[in-house]
Amino acid sequence: MATLADGTEVSIRAITAHDLALQQVFFDALSAHARRSVFLDRITQPSPEALSRLCDPSDDGDVAFVVTVDVDGTERQIGLGRYTRVADEKGAELVVTVLDEWLRRGVELLLLERLVMHARERGVSELFSIERADSSVMHELEKRFGATLEPDPEEARQMIVRLTLDAAGISGASPRVREVLEEISRLEQELGQIIQSQQERIRYRIEGTKIRFEQAVRESHARLRTKLPQWLRESSPRNVLSAPFIYAMIVPFVILDIGLSAYQAICFRLYGLPRVARSQFIVIDRQSLSYLNSIERLNCIYCGYAGGLLAYAREIAARTEQYWCPIKHARKVLDPHRRYARFADYGDAADYYAHLREMRAQLAEEDPANNAASPV
Repeated sequence: MATLADGTEVSIRAITAHDLALQQVFFDALSAHARRSVFLDRITQPSPEALSRLCDPSDDGDVAFVVTVDVDGTERQIGLGRYTRVADEKGAELVVTVLDEWLRRGVELLLLERLVMHARERGVSELFSIERADSSVMHELEKRFGATLEPDPEEARQMIVRLTLDAAGISGASPRVREVLEEISRLEQELGQIIQSQQERIRYRIEGTKIRFEQAVRESHARLRTKLPQWLRESSPRNVLSAPFIYAMIVPFVILDIGLSAYQAICFRLYGLPRVARSQFIVIDRQSLSYLNSIERLNCIYCGYAGGLLAYAREIAARTEQYWCPIKHARKVLDPHRRYARFADYGDAADYYAHLREMRAQLAEEDPANNAASPV
């Protein structure tokens, strides 16, 4: 969701194959000139095949977004933006089309910001567009993005608008930063492989929610268990004295757990964001280890719940921060969450709102089944 300057709430999203009927209604409401601008061959009445191709952009260069509003419970399209790679693979032609009654209300800027951000991320070096001299899209490109204008040699009433994209991609993500984030991702995959090999060495396997040890390993673990009387005798007095304070924290933890689940069930649904899967963060499985006595098992259950709950809270807070304030701090943050690296730089005002929309769009497009934030 996005809010225009006049307070109107609109939605911007990638076009899908299910939008064919939506596009037909949208094109019927456009002027003849606006229809011509959408397709590179400047057709005024697109065929069903042309609309189908528009709704299913190819992987090799076509990208399209739509802006819609809710009208009495029905989605109505008011704008379309796309870019298509042409001639050489580094350049692309840009087209933004908006219904007449929605012109100069911020819809053009919303689409341009999304398209420019998307093109930068995918290595497009230049966007160009052919616009009429009074085009609001042309003025936004020149004013907001620093595009250059040149007369169209084939049509005196038109201008060719060119926007050179820097290689840095999205705000706050230089090539070096991206290299580091990619290296982090690679190392995490390597760590997963090491853990898997360790599982094989210790001779256990995970079957659904169960951890299975080989029989010989289970018997060895049972022999290593410290009996409860001996364990109590050997426990430090300070550990015993701290136990009531530790377990008293279960009350605020449970309250936090209930509050977090209610918060994301309400607010994330309102924002259109995927909810954090609690079960992926609160993992309780160490009580099954045969070499632990009953008190140690209880401690492990409690620590699994408390530590997992705080990790669950951290991810919910991180998504909330990405939605409302994706800006890095001026001071260094110790151990920031993984989403933080993609936030806008402190003081980078020029690109902030485009970056904010991009951060929100990335959140909305995340796979609900994958609750770990991608580092790149």
